[in-house]
Order: sequence, then structure tokens, then C-alpha cells
Amino acid sequence: MKLKDLLTKKIMIAASSILATISAATTTGVLVSKIKSKTDISKIELETNIWLSREKSDDLIVQKFIDINKEKLTGLNKDDFEILSNENQILTTKVKENNKAWFGQVAINFGIKTDISTIKLFKIFAIDNDQDQEIIDTFLRINNQFLQNDLTKDDLEIKKIPGRVDDSATATLKVKDSSNKKYKGKIEISYRIRKDININEGLKTELFCLDPNANEQTIKSSTKNLFFELNKEKIYPLAVFNLDVVNLNIEERKASIKIINSEEYKGQVEITLQDKLDISKISSLITTINKYSRSSANREIKDFFTANKDKLPLLSLRQLKKVEEESTKDKWVIEVKDSPYYQGKIIINLKQLTDISNNENIKSTIDLKDDKPFENNIIDAFYETNKNEFEKLNIKKENIKPSALSFKREDVTIQILGSEKYYASFEVKYKFNRIDINTLSSRITALNVRGKEEINEEVIKEAFAQQYGNFFVKYRSEFFGYFIPFGDALTEDDVKVIKIDDESVEVEILYENWFKNTLTLKLIK
Repeated sequence: MKLKDLLTKKIMIAASSILATISAATTTGVLVSKIKSKTDISKIELETNIWLSREKSDDLIVQKFIDINKEKLTGLNKDDFEILSNENQILTTKVKENNKAWFGQVAINFGIKTDISTIKLFKIFAIDNDQDQEIIDTFLRINNQFLQNDLTKDDLEIKKIPGRVDDSATATLKVKDSSNKKYKGKIEISYRIRKDININEGLKTELFCLDPNANEQTIKSSTKNLFFELNKEKIYPLAVFNLDVVNLNIEERKASIKIINSEEYKGQVEITLQDKLDISKISSLITTINKYSRSSANREIKDFFTANKDKLPLLSLRQLKKVEEESTKDKWVIEVKDSPYYQGKIIINLKQLTDISNNENIKSTIDLKDDKPFENNIIDAFYETNKNEFEKLNIKKENIKPSALSFKREDVTIQILGSEKYYASFEVKYKFNRIDINTLSSRITALNVRGKEEINEEVIKEAFAQQYGNFFVKYRSEFFGYFIPFGDALTEDDVKVIKIDDESVEVEILYENWFKNTLTLKLIK
């Protein structure tokens, strides 16, 4: 046999992954054939949650799904898929059988983007400066309870609207078209730039509240209370809870009043601390007091207190005590006890004055008209109403002292104090034009009734009292020009429901007889 007949030829045909043996009489070989396996689309980590700007067809939903996963779904387009179902915003689709590279199915969760103008968001707020980022950050922070971190500062662009009025301005916030998956649209906002507290000229910063025996917390409390009391008209509408004492240095008698949680002001004021005032050294105090036929220390001291309370801020009646061993029938020695602001003793002179409480020429009804019922307006109205009679009696406006004011009864006790001849106590009825409740619409905008199975009058009244009960005590300063730290909170009985709609509720506020008209609030369900 020839060698070539005995030779086995091995031919290697390179292909891919499948081996086949080829045998013949004189030849043996191996054939490798390239056959590619399909990829299961369900096994790939894909983004299956998509948001659409409006309702779209199944094909467009599939195309959107392909677009956001284009790096992983090479070679696929919407024609490679067939729709299996579309229910409850879940579209199930699979790759067609004839596709040579892919197979399997996938469920696409889709939603329609929410226009932010349709969401109940806070659109009026305060900022520290009018930089774009400050406005956007503040808007997102105060509305995070509604947006749930699904909208970020990178998703928004701002366009300021010309026409600023003082520190107030408006702007439009727009969701960038391709930025956010869940939201679209734009919203108009109004913002106010907080003022630095130091722009107020004439703030009283020398505070007579340093007690070397008090602890630091007590000194801080006394300091902020006194700063507020001495400056409340200049720093309106701030209240005590908007003030904090920082940088307290008792040895150097220095501290700072810092503004907190305010929509009006920012910054801090440097103050100095002084010793408590000696009451005997305060000028122009009224020290001649009516001598009652039946003397009672509480009554005379109360008259002294009422006559001088405008000159002795933050002094309370209980801090005034008669010093029996130093007093005589016609001269009493009054001592200040346990006051953070005052100390020392003062002599008051008791004098038998003529009581004109029953003078028929003095009218006991006054009309405040558009003025609010606080003490200065009451004094002015009562004096002007009875001016002719008071001039005859030589009673001056500064002798008129309101001592007890009732909002619900709409009456006030007015005393005549400091006159050389006369004394009186009148029960005066007043009336005034009610405050339009709609002036509160920027502060009371919505009512949260989430979780309530039924929304009826009782639910509305209860929710309003719970959410805004302390508001009306807190903002007495806004209504009447002064702040009362203690008072009755609004209750369910102070709320009258006028109308309930699907999205809003209309209420009337009966609290303290202060208001007229009605207020409409959005319902948060």
C-alpha cells in the first residue's frame, strides 16, 4: 500500500461553537459551525418605569421604553415587539418570535407626568436673598411633603417677572422638558425677601435685665422678652418666639438677639445688658392715687399699677407689695419684689378724690369705626367722644387708663387716674368694623383631612380647630397690633362651615367676634 493511501488527512474548518466529524475513506475532518443563541430580555436589568407627558399609544410607550434603555437593547425597535396586555398603567409586551437575537417578555410601568400647576403647593414664601438658587431651594423645601423628593433643583428653571413691589416679587418655575420623569409644566410663585433687622432705626438695645443671681437661661428669657416689649412696634410682626439670645457674655454684659423662624426679618442685633431699674428713679410716674373710704392695699396698688403700666413694661401687679412698717395713712411705700427688670421702693400719696363714675354727661359707648380695638384707639375714641366734658373737668387724655378689655363682650373698663381732683371707673361698650377674614388667605390656605372616611361639617370644624387653633392667639399682634402670649385658642364652636365642595371648603370664623366674610381653603385629601 502506498503511503498516501495510508495517510489520514485532517482538515480543520474553523467556524464557531458546534463540532461535527466528517469521515471518508481517506479523509477525516472537524467542522465548527457558528450558531448564535438568543438573549432573554427579561433577564437584563432594564429601566421599566417611564413617565409620559400625556396619554400615548402602546407603540409610543414601547418606543419610549426602548429609548431610555437604548444602550442595552441594541438592534431593537418598536416593530420587534407585540403587545400582550395594557391594564392599570402596566403594559406587557414580548419580542416577536421571528427576532433572531432576542426573545422573552417585559412589563412596562408607565404613568402620565403631573403638571405641577395642578398640585396644591405653597406658592407664597419668604427668602433671604433673591438669588435663583435660593428661590428654588426654598420652594422645594417647603413643598417636599407634596413632592416627596421627586423634584430636584436640577429639574427646575426660573424666570423672574418684572415689576417688584418693595421686597415682594413674582417668578415662574418651570420643569425642564427632558429633566424630570414624574413632573411637567410651570407654576407662578410670589416671594418676599426677608429684611435685615438692623434696618429698623432706633431699636432699643440697652436692656435693664441683668440679674447677677439668675442663671443663664433665666437671663436669656428676660432679655428676649424685654427686647420685644421695648421694640415691638418697630419689629412688627415679630413675636417673642421669633427671637433667640446668642453670644451671651455676662461678664462683658453683651449678647445678640437673633431672628428665627420669621418670614419678615433675618439677622441679629447686638445688645448690652444693664442692671435692673430702680423704680424710684423713673421719671413722670403717677404717684397720687385715690384714697378709698374702705382702704384695701390691693385696690390702691392696682390703681398705681394701671396708671403707670405704659411706663413700666413687663412689671406685673403681683410684683408690687406694700411695706407696712414704712407706710402711713396718707403715704404708702411700695416695693418691687421678684421682678427681672425692676427693683427698689417708691412712695405713693393717697388723696380723697371726687368720684365721677356716675357723671351722666360722660358717654359710655364708643365707635372705633375702622380702628382695631386696642388700647390706644380706645383711649382716643373715649376722649374724643367726651372731650367737652373732660375739658371742663381738666381731665387729660393721659388720665384715661383702660384696665380690662374683653373682646367677646366688646367692653372695656376705663379708669380716670392721675387727675388732681377726680377719680372714676367706667364700663364702656365699643363697636368696630370687623376684619375681613380674607386678609388671612396667604397664611391659611389649606385644610388637611387625609384619612377621613367622610368629610362633613363636624370633620371640617374639628380639623380647622386642630390645625389653626393656636394661630389666632399667636397672631393677635397681626390683628390688633400687640402680642398676648396667653389666651384662649380657637375651638370647633368658633368655626361655621358654609359650603363643602370636592376640592375646597368655605368657612366663617366666629372667634372673638373679630371677623367678617368667609374664607375658602383647599382640601388636602
